[in-house]
Amino acid sequence: MIRCSHCGEYLRDEARFCDSCGAVVAQSPPVPPPPPPADDADLRRVLSQLRPGPTPPPPEMSERQPADMGGVILGIIVVVAGLALIIIGLSGDLSCGVVKALGGQCYTLLGYTYIEPSFRIVPTVMLGFGILFIIVGGITATRAARG
Repeated sequence: MIRCSHCGEYLRDEARFCDSCGAVVAQSPPVPPPPPPADDADLRRVLSQLRPGPTPPPPEMSERQPADMGGVILGIIVVVAGLALIIIGLSGDLSCGVVKALGGQCYTLLGYTYIEPSFRIVPTVMLGFGILFIIVGGITATRAARG
């Protein structure tokens, strides 16, 4: 239902005047009918205008640049270094050796490795750098292999 623009009362759908105040109800213009559906010729013409030009053929194997083997090997080395850092960070004995090499104290008692509080971040940092090395090494090797 619509409201009267003068007094705000609700109007009947077919009303030409407001029943409350007598104001003239503005008539909305009739909605034009939808256009007839396009025939196949029109549709083909529109589609032919939207189609891009010819697609170039994919490059042949001889046109591709060879892979940069030095970059691939470097990427693999960085990934292996990352794995080594993760293994050292997860191993209590190995991370204890790193902490001692950095001047900290650590003890292993009943299978639990106790690391001096100021050096407890060392295994976590090693895990973080290991993950970072794996990501960077993977990206380096992939980019080098693509040429």
